[in-house]
Amino acid sequence: MSAHAPIADTDDATYDARMKRALFPLITVLAACDQGSQADATMKNENCSSVPTLMVQNAERDANSAYKRHDQRLMGVYGYVIEVPGVQEPTIPVHMIEGTSDSECYEANLRIRRYANAYNRELMRLIAEP
Repeated sequence: MSAHAPIADTDDATYDARMKRALFPLITVLAACDQGSQADATMKNENCSSVPTLMVQNAERDANSAYKRHDQRLMGVYGYVIEVPGVQEPTIPVHMIEGTSDSECYEANLRIRRYANAYNRELMRLIAEP
């Protein structure tokens, strides 16, 4: 018969030390996730003076007005990457809305993205008309 090493130490102190070392990274990650959730909740209530105060009421009317002035620029927003809401691959100039972001002022930036989406879709529809 051959001698085998024990699968686990039976010494409680050694076992406890190993478990703590094994679980510490997991506990650290879980704690960081909880702090992220709290940060997201706070972000929605923060002072958003850096976000532009656009009149985001009627995107379709604004797109029609721009089209009549021969302004055929789409609206783009900043985030992790530059985004042109409502347009897959823009082939015409894009006007970037300064102050937009995906890292702060969640509600204000979401309103602007929705507005830009409606504006861009209407402008593309107008440009496509014969």
